[in-house]
Amino acid sequence: MRTPDGTRAAGPLPDTGDAAPSGEQPPPADGAQALRTELAQLRQAMETRPVIDQARGVLMASWRCTPHTAWQVLVDASQRTNTKLREIAVLLTGSTQGEPLPDWLRSAVLSSYARIAGTPAPGRGPRPR
Repeated sequence: MRTPDGTRAAGPLPDTGDAAPSGEQPPPADGAQALRTELAQLRQAMETRPVIDQARGVLMASWRCTPHTAWQVLVDASQRTNTKLREIAVLLTGSTQGEPLPDWLRSAVLSSYARIAGTPAPGRGPRPR
C-alpha cells in the first residue's frame, strides 16, 4: 500500500484475495495439516513395510500359502486381537530368530488361517527353521 507521497506504507499489506506471486493459492491451513498427516502415515508405512513383508514370507514358507492368503491371515489376526499389524509382524519374524511366539498370537494366527483358507493350518503354526 502506498502513502499519498508515493512511498510504501509500513505494516502488512491488506489481503486482497489475489493469487500468490507464483500464480498458485497457498493451501488452506486444514489442507496443509492433512498433507502433513498423510506424509507422516506414508513415512510410517515405508518403515514398517519390510517387517510386514518378512512376516508374510514366514507364513508363506511355513504353510506354503499364497502371498494374498498370508496377507489376509495377518490382517485377520491383527483385527481379531486388536493388535497393530506391524506388532504381529515383529513377533512372527522374531520367532524365526529363536524368540518364542506368544501363545495368544500362535492361536490367533492358526485360527485366522483356518478361517481364511477354510482348512486348519498344517502343523502347529509358523516355527523357526
